[in-house]
Amino acid sequence: MSAQSDSGTWSNERQEMRRLVREHQGNRTAIARALSERGQKITRQGVSSKLRRLGLLEEADKLSQAASKPGPRDNVPPAILEREREALLDALARSETYADAPAKLGISIATMYRRIASHGIKQRHVVKRRRQLGLC
Repeated sequence: MSAQSDSGTWSNERQEMRRLVREHQGNRTAIARALSERGQKITRQGVSSKLRRLGLLEEADKLSQAASKPGPRDNVPPAILEREREALLDALARSETYADAPAKLGISIATMYRRIASHGIKQRHVVKRRRQLGLC
């Protein structure tokens, strides 16, 4: 194989990895998954090594850090957050179990638990709401 052929292969590999880095915002796990779906068995650590070898590690790190900055829920107005908290409390109070509540809200159970945590809702709050609604 000629040196020009080797550099062309390296260039193509670098171009493909740069595309994956941008597509997955530097997330090594997602890049490894994408490569594995294409038949390349590679770990997250293998992706980091490959990025380093191709000179893309710094770009991936920058994109990854930018992606972990505050998300869209950080700018939600307080009034909307309060309505969300009230709706969540009502759904929990009116449900037999926590597993029943997400369907009433149209969200997944994982989202419900994240929102319970973000709103600081405790069991005592749900019990208090049940009493307020005359369900106890």
